[in-house]
Amino acid sequence: MYTNPYELYKQQDLDTCNKQELVGKLYNEGSVSLKRAIAAIHQKKFDVANENIKKAEVIVSTLKKSLDMQFEISHQLCQIYNYMLKRMVEGNMKKDVTILEEISGMLSDFRDVWSEAIKRSKKLQSI
Repeated sequence: MYTNPYELYKQQDLDTCNKQELVGKLYNEGSVSLKRAIAAIHQKKFDVANENIKKAEVIVSTLKKSLDMQFEISHQLCQIYNYMLKRMVEGNMKKDVTILEEISGMLSDFRDVWSEAIKRSKKLQSI
């Protein structure tokens, strides 16, 4: 079980959020994991960098697997996720912070767009 109160809080937060909130949290955690990897590379802690990049890869893979492929946007997102995964592998192999910054930025942008879409959806539902 969790001994760290922060880890317990994070798990409870994930357990109680809805699907829309979860997607936003995944985008955020993927971006944060890559930022941690970048910091670890600067500190020459390559094992920590690898661990965080792998975490971001799992997150993007999870997002990809959750796509409903009956929609055109899902096919487009699938291509973007494939690109992200390819670049993260490359960034991990080369320990290239520029590549990791690119993908972290993309995930942050997706998080922001997703958050805005959820807000607008809620606003429309209240009308």
